[in-house]
Amino acid sequence: MGLKLLVMSGAQEAIHAIEEMKDKPDLMIIESSLQGMDGLQLGRLLHSRDYTRRILKILLSDSAGGDVDAGPEEMGFHGFLSKPVHADELQRCINEVLVREDDPGRGSMITRTTIRESNPLHGEILVVEDNITNCEVVCGMLSKLGEFNVAIAHDGEEAVKMGKEKKFDLILMDMQMPKMDGLQATQHLREDCPFNGFTPIVALTANAMSEHRESCLKAGMNDYLSKPILPADLTRVL
Repeated sequence: MGLKLLVMSGAQEAIHAIEEMKDKPDLMIIESSLQGMDGLQLGRLLHSRDYTRRILKILLSDSAGGDVDAGPEEMGFHGFLSKPVHADELQRCINEVLVREDDPGRGSMITRTTIRESNPLHGEILVVEDNITNCEVVCGMLSKLGEFNVAIAHDGEEAVKMGKEKKFDLILMDMQMPKMDGLQATQHLREDCPFNGFTPIVALTANAMSEHRESCLKAGMNDYLSKPILPADLTRVL
């Protein structure tokens, strides 16, 4: 499938270019903070004209929050994402907008919520945490963020044993545990566990000092989350 990408620096330039086109674009991704005419105003203008009404439009907004009220939809937008927007998130939004254009009965505007509902996160996750309360909190968050099969290890030694027996898609690793801490467990998983030698490992740490973060990365971890763990931060690493 061939795609032609055009980039415009502002609303007026986009309007002029579209007016000159024989074949109108199938999809427009519009940034909300445009000079002279903002993204919502541009969307409303395009929606008001017969020859541009059928153009699919996605709004990228500077406003906080993962969802939005009906305003953009009333102005003819088919998708809405608030910044920052990750590449995979934008790709899913584009896919959903195109699919729903072919099947209008599937629903209305695409947002982070509809993307999550139609494309639930899933996979095998190992949570390594010796504190029962912390473990319950993390597992509770995971149950709300996707369809995961979650295994639990209560210390580093148990994590290494489980890592030798099964491949995981993600390992959430507490740093301070009895018998074997998170750094040691990560080194063993990287060196001695073929199933999980390259599995993403995310540190769960109460220490946000830069040198502590550096030691996590040197041990072979891919990322870290500072306690208390927030749903937004966990969603990011997922």
